[in-house]
Amino acid sequence: MHFHEVLRQLDPIVGPDVQVSRIDHALTNACYRLETPTERYVLRLNNPLSKSMGIDRHRERLILESIASKPFAPLTAGISEDWLLSRWIPEQPSALITSTDALTTLLDDVHAVDIPDTLPPLLVTDQIQHLSQHQQQPLDPAELRRIERACQNYQPPLHLVLCHHDWHPGNLLGTDEQPVLIDWEYAAPGDPAIDLACLCHGMKLDQTTAASLARNYDLPGTRWRQAIALTQLMSELWYGVRFPKPPNTAILDIID
Repeated sequence: MHFHEVLRQLDPIVGPDVQVSRIDHALTNACYRLETPTERYVLRLNNPLSKSMGIDRHRERLILESIASKPFAPLTAGISEDWLLSRWIPEQPSALITSTDALTTLLDDVHAVDIPDTLPPLLVTDQIQHLSQHQQQPLDPAELRRIERACQNYQPPLHLVLCHHDWHPGNLLGTDEQPVLIDWEYAAPGDPAIDLACLCHGMKLDQTTAASLARNYDLPGTRWRQAIALTQLMSELWYGVRFPKPPNTAILDIID
């Protein structure tokens, strides 16, 4: 959708007197800062390749509604299939969120959210297989077969919880005392072990810290190594959909 058409749709919320500036660090979508005489917003224009990247916009809307009252949630001012308008959160260096205790507390808070039973889940293996079929540079049949075998060896838990699935410093604002988690595009009912692996991978925690967190969550070593490997593979395949580069599938050597 054309940017000026979106601004016309937003006129009842932001009004006609609005200053616009582009936010350059967004990877998936085009994002803009909107400033009016009384309010500041972030406008996200959804990537037309959203479905190829495994994003379900209807699910995202339902999750944003489910977390709206939580202190870690962004404040949504408006949403459609084509855009998301959120209240501006004063940016603070993500380095202020330094404590693994703060990160795991936030992770636990996300996993504790009550969500509708009708929400479609996002299992890591479903996402991997979806992404593998939408690469800008198609994978060769041998790699696809190895990916399929790796996915067949995964057993999801019986109980799924709300997972964010996109933990990285750019999606965390605030401080240890009051973090705000943004970008809920990939959030869904999922495997808490995979979400912990997403946190460790995205926040670039060292192996010792990651292994310690896995033990705190009573994850056996084999299950944790599988969770980390599948998460890294999912990340590589995502980049292969978003950008014209072949994914590094060497991580399959760990899974095989």
